[in-house]
Amino acid sequence: MTEIERPEDAALRALFATAPEPVDNGFSTGVMTRIASRVRRRRLIIALAIIVGAGIAAWPLGMLILQLSDSLRGLVVSATGTDWIREYPTIIAGAVLAFVTPVIAALLE
Repeated sequence: MTEIERPEDAALRALFATAPEPVDNGFSTGVMTRIASRVRRRRLIIALAIIVGAGIAAWPLGMLILQLSDSLRGLVVSATGTDWIREYPTIIAGAVLAFVTPVIAALLE
């Protein structure tokens, strides 16, 4: 969006064209430094809040997952009549390793 040049603006620009630049004495640099430090501080606070929130939410989520896994294990044992996890730990560990290995290999590349 272009701004329309008014005659008053042109007159002010011509008036200040002959005036010397005002002395800055590092004021602009100081302002920019303070703004940058506030931005860094705000980003750090947000990152810490996310980490703390995730830490607070992790404990109940872990307990919920443990409860769910116990319930599912009980459901599988009652449906099949056997406890597959205790009877075949080597086969189950091999199957889990077979499924996880390609994912880990892809992440390492």
